[in-house]
Amino acid sequence: MGTDKIITIEDETFRIIMNKLDRIESIINNSAPVYEKCIKLMQETDLDQIMTLKEVAEYLRFSTKTIERQKKEGLIPCIQFGGAIRFHKREVLNSMYNKNHKNTHKNYNTELIFSRRGNENRK
Repeated sequence: MGTDKIITIEDETFRIIMNKLDRIESIINNSAPVYEKCIKLMQETDLDQIMTLKEVAEYLRFSTKTIERQKKEGLIPCIQFGGAIRFHKREVLNSMYNKNHKNTHKNYNTELIFSRRGNENRK
């Protein structure tokens, strides 16, 4: 085995570790409202609802322009019937959850969160 090194608060290694911990804390603090909203949404029973663009915007409390932009960028899946665009609530919630957690939960299967059978499928 190698020799153990004692790290003091003056060491560069300590500063690097503290900076990384500060960044982790910031990510967690900024994600808390998203987690709370997702947990609340997971408990809903009307996940099979088909929604209009306006309904999705109102439901998520975004502008219709934001929803249109995210749809265009492929961030929110939609169904198109001729000129009518509709959104499946379960898919909207999955895409929102995936978008907000792709960097913090890379190995987490989010498709199970809003599954048809409900919360018993959560990992």
